[in-house]
Amino acid sequence: MQQIPIETIVAVLRGVEALLAGIGIARLIELIEGKR
Repeated sequence: MQQIPIETIVAVLRGVEALLAGIGIARLIELIEGKR
């Protein structure tokens, strides 16, 4: 079995986190815009 560097795992998790945060912010903006 090949060992995966922790740096790679952290980088992937950060990327996923950033993506989810971006989607969350976009949804929030949509909700705020929709209420006006």
